[in-house]
Amino acid sequence: MSRGLFAFPSGGGDGVSLSPLAYTTIDLTSGYTPVTPSGMGYSSVTHAGGVNTFTFNALGTGDLKYAFTGSASEWPRHHAALNDSDGTRLTTDDSFILVVKLSSFTHPGAADLRVAVGCCLDPSATLTTNFDGYGIGRRMSNNALSREGHQVYLDSTNGNTSGFTYDGADTIYGTVVRTADRHAGNTVYGELSDASAANAQYTTKSTQALTASQNWSLFIATSTTSTGTISDGESIAFKAEYQIIKLR
Repeated sequence: MSRGLFAFPSGGGDGVSLSPLAYTTIDLTSGYTPVTPSGMGYSSVTHAGGVNTFTFNALGTGDLKYAFTGSASEWPRHHAALNDSDGTRLTTDDSFILVVKLSSFTHPGAADLRVAVGCCLDPSATLTTNFDGYGIGRRMSNNALSREGHQVYLDSTNGNTSGFTYDGADTIYGTVVRTADRHAGNTVYGELSDASAANAQYTTKSTQALTASQNWSLFIATSTTSTGTISDGESIAFKAEYQIIKLR
């Protein structure tokens, strides 16, 4: 059986062998519902070798509603029920840690895009205050010096993203910590190919209390900047994995 971060095998022996729980790899072509509220959208999403590839439609005019930092939530996303390891839907009555790992990135040719993976209450909402989402992400830019990890914070405080300075990280790790009543915070950091850690970014606890017994959803979203445009056929790709550690 498994508890928390480690699996505890049954049986005798002189000691207990601990092994990390496996990540769940996100395959957006199976079991996820797509939502494209406004003009920013993609023509296809494919999955191969654990990697999801997004091919975008043209976006000729940028708008704050397409950015995670706006009060509107009109960027495209996929979602599914967020369940614990027993398959039970997590609600706002639960305390848990959502662990996110992002890797295997293919960057766009010209567009300045963002990706994020996290938990939210209303995955189809077009207002940030209704979306109520918290996640871990990465900036996907054609400029190598701008490829930074970030956290996303999307609730009554409106949108917020904070990241760390680029330092060559090719894998992004992060945690979203939820108590039954409040948001305890996000932590995000990057790792280099030699496994040395990059800078870390922390967020503070949310002041917003959530209504009891609301269902959590897992979301995977893409966004751009308030002035960003996208050429038709432009694409990005990344591998997204997650774990749920239920605290009580």
